Amino acid sequence: TEAFSVTRNTEDPNLDKQIQLLAESALNCASKPRFRPEAMHSEGTDSAGNAVLSDEVMSMKTVTPSDERSQNLSAGHITCIEAPTFGFRVCLEMQSESDAKLGDMLLSKVVGFNFVISFKPAQNPVLENIEVEIQTGPRSAAKIIQMTTTAEKPMTTHPKGRVLRGLRGVLTTDKNLGDSFPPLFAIVCRIRGSDGNLRGYELALYADATASKPRAQILAMELGSMENWKVCVDAEKQNEYKALMVMRWGKDCQDYKITMEGITGRLATNPALKFKAKWERVPSTMNHAGKVLALYLPWAAVTLGFTELVHRNPSKQLSLYLAATSPRTLDMILKTPEADFWVLWFQITFCKTTVPLPFAVPFDDTQSPSGPPLTLTETLSMLADLYRSECIAEGVSFTTFDGVQYRYEMPRGCFHVLAQNCISSPRFIILMKAVSRSASLQALKAHINDNVIEIIPSASGELRLMYNNHEVPPRNLPFTDTHGEVVVKREGQGLVLSVERYGLDRVYFSGRRMELRVGSAMRGRTCGMCGRNDGETNLAFRTPDEGLAKSAAGFAHSWLLNLDSCK
Repeated sequence: TEAFSVTRNTEDPNLDKQIQLLAESALNCASKPRFRPEAMHSEGTDSAGNAVLSDEVMSMKTVTPSDERSQNLSAGHITCIEAPTFGFRVCLEMQSESDAKLGDMLLSKVVGFNFVISFKPAQNPVLENIEVEIQTGPRSAAKIIQMTTTAEKPMTTHPKGRVLRGLRGVLTTDKNLGDSFPPLFAIVCRIRGSDGNLRGYELALYADATASKPRAQILAMELGSMENWKVCVDAEKQNEYKALMVMRWGKDCQDYKITMEGITGRLATNPALKFKAKWERVPSTMNHAGKVLALYLPWAAVTLGFTELVHRNPSKQLSLYLAATSPRTLDMILKTPEADFWVLWFQITFCKTTVPLPFAVPFDDTQSPSGPPLTLTETLSMLADLYRSECIAEGVSFTTFDGVQYRYEMPRGCFHVLAQNCISSPRFIILMKAVSRSASLQALKAHINDNVIEIIPSASGELRLMYNNHEVPPRNLPFTDTHGEVVVKREGQGLVLSVERYGLDRVYFSGRRMELRVGSAMRGRTCGMCGRNDGETNLAFRTPDEGLAKSAAGFAHSWLLNLDSCK
């Protein structure tokens, strides 16, 4: 059923206006087009050349939060997981409450209940001490084998590159990376009990980025156990648009298995991501957790405005579709499984269109709808950019990390603090000053620990690079310091400075324009004319003494270096 309110202009019938009365999300989700992965041309087509994919069109079921299921949410749940090896247990206690008590809080709309997570000592603790070792480099394999034999029986140390004894041959893939590569790192956790027995776990990560299909493996096992409990994770980038991960665990990694896929494609004409999880066998604790979640998810989803659609989805499979309809909105479709893993009535698909995002997704919305979708590499790079922040200064225009724009004319001859890390002792301070008002030229100075890097424009606009008062000739670019931390290279008309170890991803400077980008580790940890990088825009003009300036000029003046005199 569709219902509209219609208005017409009697003088111009072509200006009639129709307003849809039913929720737009319900109608759009009911007729949502199919997801089209880029690899569909090689994965299977019908006789007409069309992709053979599951249909997203579903029948609709009207459900309100006062549905019969929501009447059964008053009971509380307490679930505890015992970790006797580490001497503690974790308990999750959940208790639903009425909307009248919770009010209009976001948490109540998402989950509809209060919860408490508590850590308690194990009922029969036998813990004496815990030791953790992390080893990187070629010696990692020897460290793992040494620790493994400590818990079993003496054994000659194998040369580097060997995998954990007992894990070789466990994976059912065509290649075990541990036979050809040393681990990227190894972690050994030993727990010594009051009974003198040694327990614990060891883990190793392997990767091969040079192969045509890059792969990574995680291998872990339990020490001091006769049950051969192991975890085996194998991930592979199958092509530019699809990645696969298989996780097995239990006795010799054979008891339980979950397969996960990530695929880029399109939903209608919008760039989209599809995540799919399939399982063959899972522990009873996961089964129980799924049933508890099934009690709350439909009610919370409807409360948040999702449309609930009846659809016989595949059993033991969960699918999530995310389609970017604009840099600030996306469509979501969640297909839940049926039968044994979830309670029987939970054979439902939830969907919602134009879900607002608290950030802007930096995808190119001008991309041709008929062109190829974003690759996995492009998608990961795009997502990584979400956690980076950029400050821009050009002439008298400034834009902070949090997107606040203001105007300020720098007086000549004195440095201003653009940005520095302010939580601990400064690892970096970025300074800038005006050197020529007529040509709008500026100079940049960066303090990186005990080193000083200066970029000074000449009268002709050429840039000079100084490192600890020594000039670096242009022929020596790119330049790297003796510790390999500071890198300076040429880019276009300017120079780029990066010190990724301290969160400075990129500082571009041309003498007239400065672009400063910091990584996610600098969230809320910066101060200066570029702001706090904490997402707060109403309190953007904070001064060094934690006050709030009344104007942009007052804010910028507060970040003048006290020892400088300005013209």
